[in-house]
Amino acid sequence: MNNEQKDYRELILARYCGEYPPISKEESANAIRKSSEDIVLELRPVADFNTDEVSKYLIEHNYYLDITEGVPEWLLANNKSKELPQ
Repeated sequence: MNNEQKDYRELILARYCGEYPPISKEESANAIRKSSEDIVLELRPVADFNTDEVSKYLIEHNYYLDITEGVPEWLLANNKSKELPQ
């Protein structure tokens, strides 16, 4: 599916995830940790998402959910890539 055929909301999430690709638990010391709510709030200026939509997208794209001290957070790498994930 090319960019013209994708829903704009999916493209926004894909672009965001291009900035913060998945990182493994083994690399968690270098990870940026964000909750689904954190991501929803960051994306609010461009589109309205809910935490379920963000969580579903991250799970489908192999992001690792870590729970530290009872707080669930996604592990994200910070490579500032301009590539959209497949």
